[in-house]
Amino acid sequence: MTESGTLFRFWCPRHETVDLVLDEGEPQRMTPSGDGWFERTEPQARPGTLYAFRLPDGLTVPDPASRHQPKDVHGPSELINPEAYRWQNEGWRGHAAEELVIYELHVATFTQEGTFRA
Repeated sequence: MTESGTLFRFWCPRHETVDLVLDEGEPQRMTPSGDGWFERTEPQARPGTLYAFRLPDGLTVPDPASRHQPKDVHGPSELINPEAYRWQNEGWRGHAAEELVIYELHVATFTQEGTFRA
C-alpha cells in the first residue's frame, strides 16, 4: 500500500486468468507476472476496502495472505494498514520463545462446516 495505490498479488498457477473484485464491484483483470503470479495496482484501494479474487470458473476466493477477514473465512478480505495501529502499552515485550505454546488448527478441515461459527 502506497500513496499511489495498492498492489494486489495472487498466486494461481493452474489458471491463465484471475480477476480482482473490489467492494463487490465489477471484476478487473489481473496481469500475469510469471511463475503463476497475477498482479494489479488499484489507486482507489485504501484501508477498509473489501476485496477478493475471481477464478475463471466464477469461484470467488479471499486472499490467502489476508490480515483481516471481516465476513468469515469464505468472505472477502479487507485491506488494513498495520502501521496505523497505535499501541497502548509500549512497555510490553511479550514472552520468550521458549515460554510459548503455539497450536495451529485449520478450521476448514477440523469442522464439517469449514467455518469459525461451527
